[in-house]
Amino acid sequence: MSDSTDNRNLISQTEAARRLFCHRSTIIKYVNEGLLRRYAGGKLDENEVRDFVKNRPIKQDAPDYYVERARHEQFKADLAQLELKKKSGELIPVDEVVRDWGQMITACKTRLLALPSKISPRLPGCDDVREMEQIIKSEILEALDELSSQRSQSVTEKDSMVESG
Repeated sequence: MSDSTDNRNLISQTEAARRLFCHRSTIIKYVNEGLLRRYAGGKLDENEVRDFVKNRPIKQDAPDYYVERARHEQFKADLAQLELKKKSGELIPVDEVVRDWGQMITACKTRLLALPSKISPRLPGCDDVREMEQIIKSEILEALDELSSQRSQSVTEKDSMVESG
């Protein structure tokens, strides 16, 4: 075949790249691989480019634009939902949870470790094991009640901070 430009509608490599949604260097690669023909002035036949677009094999591992766009939009919506939950106090940052749990565990440990020294002076005056158990149990319940009221107070303070912030 000759490189005649008679009856051909020629387009630039840049225009071909735009139509193929690729870079101009990709067009040059297609020309070098013989997938597209270059004519006078380095231009390409519009009909050949159109046919190439219709018939070119699509890589199986190539991402689908619309699928990826939908994924991106879903990601943005999920991110906005997380931000809304965070601002409404429905979602708590991990570092805050870790800090609060650490404080609660430390308070619990401190309170439980204090029980023997608090209870031991009262036990020698007991008449039987049942009375000792009752003293120990009442002190444990008092410690747990104190710890739970501290937690309730902490939650109330945080709720008021979220509402005002």
